[in-house]
Amino acid sequence: AACDAAVVRFNREYRTPHNFSPEDRLASWRRAGCDLCRSLMRALTAAGGRLETCASNQRHGESLVNAVEGYVMGGIQAKVFHGVLNTYAADDAEAARALRAIESLPPDALGLHPSHLHAVDSFATGTIRG
Repeated sequence: AACDAAVVRFNREYRTPHNFSPEDRLASWRRAGCDLCRSLMRALTAAGGRLETCASNQRHGESLVNAVEGYVMGGIQAKVFHGVLNTYAADDAEAARALRAIESLPPDALGLHPSHLHAVDSFATGTIRG
């Protein structure tokens, strides 16, 4: 229950300053996620019981770390993804504009040799045709 509350609190309260650069925002989200993982790890290992061996047994400790990281990432991914989406929205829009500008150009205008078109088409459609 405490782990659930920590993830809910993160999703409700965590904010990055708007004046951060995109790289600083990514680093901030990463630090906050790592801090949350460390905090939950400390709480779980301090609880004792079956988790007590995680402090002394490396394999048990690694298993708990993997479980906690997966739990935290699953719990905060929507908030972080939304933040990344907003952070890079202008870049995404610019890339989409650039792609729309060249989508109607013939392949030779892009420097593609006709022999490569089959491979490009296969990659774009996700198929491999003989």
